[in-house]
Amino acid sequence: MKDAVGSTMLVYIVIIVVGIVGAILIASNMYTSAYKAKNNIISAIDRYYMVNSGNGRTCFDDNTCANSIASTLKNMGYHLNESDLCNNKILTKVSKNAEAVDGVETIQVYANSSNNGYCVYKTSLSSSEYYYTIVTFSHLNINLLGIGSLFSTPVYGQTRTYYR
Repeated sequence: MKDAVGSTMLVYIVIIVVGIVGAILIASNMYTSAYKAKNNIISAIDRYYMVNSGNGRTCFDDNTCANSIASTLKNMGYHLNESDLCNNKILTKVSKNAEAVDGVETIQVYANSSNNGYCVYKTSLSSSEYYYTIVTFSHLNINLLGIGSLFSTPVYGQTRTYYR
């Protein structure tokens, strides 16, 4: 009888360890997807700036850059269909982290795509300098059960400073 109780406890311990390792792997995969999406958005903005820096246009003046970002995210399989991702809580955190130079701190929401689950905030440092803060969301989808997203955690990133 003593051996039966001991082996049952060992099975419980193995189940708990497998559950913890599985949770760590799932969380790592979720964060990696959001991190790659953030980097792809920053790369698209940088590419657009390099091509169009002479004419003074920004990435979101027309749909070319936004369409490029949308197609890149679609190809990598990053999507999140939630309507209230870019809420005031995210804007407050972006505002708090903004680098105010000469007292100029203007934050403007440039792209809020509920179809792809990312937010882009433009922060003006002066009349000729600005940068973008990109927020993507790490989320857990269970498509087999029809659960769209159990929870979302934001992943923040910033571009370099651009000049007009």
